[in-house]
Amino acid sequence: MPDDVIRTKRLDLVDDAGQTRASLSTGDGETSLTFLNREGRPALGIGVNDDVGTPGASMFDERGTVRVSVDLDADGSPAAVLYDAAGEPRMALGVGEDGASAIDFTGPFGEARITLEVDEIGQPGLVIMDGRGSDRVAITVDKDGEPHIDFLDPDGKVTKWPV
Repeated sequence: MPDDVIRTKRLDLVDDAGQTRASLSTGDGETSLTFLNREGRPALGIGVNDDVGTPGASMFDERGTVRVSVDLDADGSPAAVLYDAAGEPRMALGVGEDGASAIDFTGPFGEARITLEVDEIGQPGLVIMDGRGSDRVAITVDKDGEPHIDFLDPDGKVTKWPV
């Protein structure tokens, strides 16, 4: 090993008062760089999952609660999640390996509420769910440009229109 290499599992950067402000570490299945706020709570984290080699980043509010995360899946598909003040996911967006893209909105209890999507061949759709996360309204445009609105019962079966 060359003499000009320092090997360690963790390196902390400290400010003039000796308080840790950033940490570069490896362990627990991840290699990461974490920046801390004045209170010593995480503010920004950037890491690579050691098992699959995928990168991700998270931003935290002043209390250390995650508010935004961005990741690449094992297949390289990007995803981002926005969280509320309690750290609960409220909106997620992603692009699949096949090119399909979607934005999902969740309610305050984690239940799926709305999905806006464009499938792998470019057809758009909007799905609105009830409080239990069951699809209730689906609006799509087919490959011929024809619009469709389907009203669904709690089991996902198309009902008469209007309901």
